[in-house]
Amino acid sequence: MPPSRRSTRSRPWRGCRHLLPTALARNALSPCSPGPLLHVPESLLQKGKCEEQWAADRKEKALADRKKALESRKIILTRAKQYVQEYDAQLK
Repeated sequence: MPPSRRSTRSRPWRGCRHLLPTALARNALSPCSPGPLLHVPESLLQKGKCEEQWAADRKEKALADRKKALESRKIILTRAKQYVQEYDAQLK
């Protein structure tokens, strides 16, 4: 039998020691400190800004696509009505 693997649920920080909360981070907003002591890397801030921009672009594109689809449906319906009218005129 293969050796059993231990669950990491009881130890969520296993293998991620760099993510362990430190005493400094836990007390970052203590009344004695002038402000938060946590450092946020610049790359994460840039990533957040980019993701916000991408979300706005996707939203704008989705709105434009919906408008285009609506116009396309209108054209299709008018052409279908015109076709029916022409066909009825030919039968008469």
